[in-house]
Amino acid sequence: MYNEALELQRELGGKRSVAMLLSNLGLLALAQNEHRRAGPLFRESLRLKIELGLKVDMPDSLAGLAGVALADGQPRRGALIMGAVDALCDAMGYALEPSGRATYDGVLEGIKGQLSDADFRQAWEEGHKMPSAEVIEYALQDPTEQE
Repeated sequence: MYNEALELQRELGGKRSVAMLLSNLGLLALAQNEHRRAGPLFRESLRLKIELGLKVDMPDSLAGLAGVALADGQPRRGALIMGAVDALCDAMGYALEPSGRATYDGVLEGIKGQLSDADFRQAWEEGHKMPSAEVIEYALQDPTEQE
């Protein structure tokens, strides 16, 4: 159903709807343990949100990309992105949508389970202090292309 809606919104030029549908498809892919499919969906969603100036919608895509990092065996990368998500939400006075919140909580729990407390805090604080443009650039990188 999401794929059909995505195709229709692409045809209609509904970029905001496309961005949201891509993020939802990314969440679905993560839930199905298909992180290789989720990464490109979240990255395209984030790029569209940037293009449209939808700053308030970016944390969901970023949290999804942190989940992809965790699934790729890069919990430090995930912690850094999650620290940035927290800072971005704080700066905007924004609370994640319920689906984004569930992803956020699950990813955070997974990351904490794979890093020592000190390593988690260091990466989290690094992400929390990064300028949003730098975090977005970092999150949009596909680490699988750098291998």
